[in-house]
Amino acid sequence: MSPKKVMIVEDHEEMQILYKAIFRKEQDLQIVSQEENAENAIKAIPELKPDLVVIDISLPGMTGIELTQYIRTHYPEIKILVVTAYEPERYFRIAKEAGADNLVTKTSAFNVVIEAKKLLLSD
Repeated sequence: MSPKKVMIVEDHEEMQILYKAIFRKEQDLQIVSQEENAENAIKAIPELKPDLVVIDISLPGMTGIELTQYIRTHYPEIKILVVTAYEPERYFRIAKEAGADNLVTKTSAFNVVIEAKKLLLSD
């Protein structure tokens, strides 16, 4: 079975490096793209066809919530995991209403991988 394709939408370079290092260890998940903003992600999705998009809630320009709404509307089959460093209790409801499958905090990048595996490999 080929690995599930993951797109990361994160504007902080340190987090991009961390995600790359952690996901590299996962044989069943593969980062196919790391985008710095929602606009670039929107352009890349049709070609890359990711199974999961991991979205930072605070992005320059279009927010992570707006990107979540766009993906859910145009690509309902894609799983969406929103990541935040701020007020997870507040943003959980907002992210779910926008169409996210789940929201995790940035307190541990391993949480992102664990949740990604739950969303993609539990089917």
